[in-house]
Amino acid sequence: MKKLFSLLVFTLLVSSNTLAQYQFDWMQEAGEYNKTAAMMAIDNSNNVVVAGHWPHSAIYTRKYSSTGTLLWEVTNSSGIQSNYQKSIWTNCDSSGNIFVVGKRYSTSSSGVQEYADAIVVLKYNPSGTLLWKRNLPVTQSTVGTSAGFSLRSEVDAAGNLYIGTSQLIPYGLTLIKISPTG
Repeated sequence: MKKLFSLLVFTLLVSSNTLAQYQFDWMQEAGEYNKTAAMMAIDNSNNVVVAGHWPHSAIYTRKYSSTGTLLWEVTNSSGIQSNYQKSIWTNCDSSGNIFVVGKRYSTSSSGVQEYADAIVVLKYNPSGTLLWKRNLPVTQSTVGTSAGFSLRSEVDAAGNLYIGTSQLIPYGLTLIKISPTG
């Protein structure tokens, strides 16, 4: 019995030590009820970049230090009446530049369905200055609304941005490459 008790205590000590390898460091809230975060990435300095949007409005991008301090926040809107932007993905390149990829959309007369009419690509420098913005026109499939609009992006070692999307005409996967100069 004493050996069983010793084995149990040893097992509990080892397992609790193993579970204690992670600790809660910090948490940051959006600061506004309507803000929705879509994606986050880590830059080359271990800062956290969060991209999101306000419903039926604009894209926001926030950068936090590795300790959770808000470094900056920028917003970007379509500038077109009844046309909105929504972030879907974000990446950072090896120089710390930030890419936010999303969609520009409008709503039906009932205000419910969203119809994407462009892929939005934003490139910021590490300080949050907008370097360029590209609107890549698309024709969305009539198979579904933009709820099925999928979009992902990746940056290679040379700084090229690759975007993959579906639910567009022609059907299937569409690949887009944008070079570092934009």
